Amino acid sequence: MSVTVKGVIKGSPAYKAKIKDGDSLLKINGNEIMDVLDYRFYQNNSLLTLEYINAKGKIKIKKICKKEYEELGLE
Repeated sequence: MSVTVKGVIKGSPAYKAKIKDGDSLLKINGNEIMDVLDYRFYQNNSLLTLEYINAKGKIKIKKICKKEYEELGLE
């Protein structure tokens, strides 16, 4: 299962990692993202590995460094 990205906040860590509207978030640090609660919980670490499906249907993996508890920037 996955969660679809509805928006990306400009200047956020996700924006800098080139995550786009319409991408589907599968996992954060190996933890499956089933809903917004999973996303909110797992985004709090400072080192994140995101697994997602882009608009073309290709599975992508991005590593993101941010401040602990800083918002990742996905809506």
